[in-house]
Amino acid sequence: MVGGELRHSWAYSRWQSYASLPQHYPVFNPMYYSLDVVLPFLDLRQKSSWQLKGRKAGDWLHGLYELYLIFHVLTVYLLTGLVVAALTGLVK
Repeated sequence: MVGGELRHSWAYSRWQSYASLPQHYPVFNPMYYSLDVVLPFLDLRQKSSWQLKGRKAGDWLHGLYELYLIFHVLTVYLLTGLVVAALTGLVK
């Protein structure tokens, strides 16, 4: 990864060989994507531009993606709660 962007990954190079996006389309950035998923009041145009679209019957990849998002959000909220509790002295 260079500068947080997936420029040299296998998935990015494979995607480049199959499709081209309009110039105004945002570049995928994993850090911004994570923030966009976890913080509902923040719109960085990553989640809306780079999530899987159109679930089909028997599409296990979409289900795995949804499970990952749930796990990701719950983990961040749990860790944030623990950090706040530690900083306020509730957890020692």
